Amino acid sequence: MAGDTAAIIGWIRQNCLQDAPSQQLSHDTPLLEDNIVDSLQIVQLVGFLESHFGISVDVEELVPDNFETVNAVGAMVERIRRSSQDP
Repeated sequence: MAGDTAAIIGWIRQNCLQDAPSQQLSHDTPLLEDNIVDSLQIVQLVGFLESHFGISVDVEELVPDNFETVNAVGAMVERIRRSSQDP
């Protein structure tokens, strides 16, 4: 999951923090609470996740808890990967 979270952090830095490059961003930074991502950026992030990780994010996954932190996003990606591998 470390590689997954690095890719997610890179995307957020490039697409959400271009106007605030010195903004602290860790695996546990509250993305929604600190207004790092907004609803449009979440939609764009989902597009990135689907193309980068080869997954399909169902509408049921589009809940705030899954986008609270980078770790939460990474956990969602991992959960979707596991469920897609189940027979």
